[in-house]
Amino acid sequence: MKTRIFVKPAFDGAVVYQPDRDMRPLDPDGEWVANSLLWQRMLINGDVVETTPPKTATKVIADKE
Repeated sequence: MKTRIFVKPAFDGAVVYQPDRDMRPLDPDGEWVANSLLWQRMLINGDVVETTPPKTATKVIADKE
């Protein structure tokens, strides 16, 4: 079983608070969270959706000589 899942609010503009992180709002683009009963319940209720994390862009800068 996965220990962490990447979730985001199910609807655009929705604010989902994280009870396990001092009620901090979940990032609208998604965040990694613990795969706990709390987040499983939020998935079942339709408050959040599990999604793939965005690929981080890495820029390689060549050395100028």
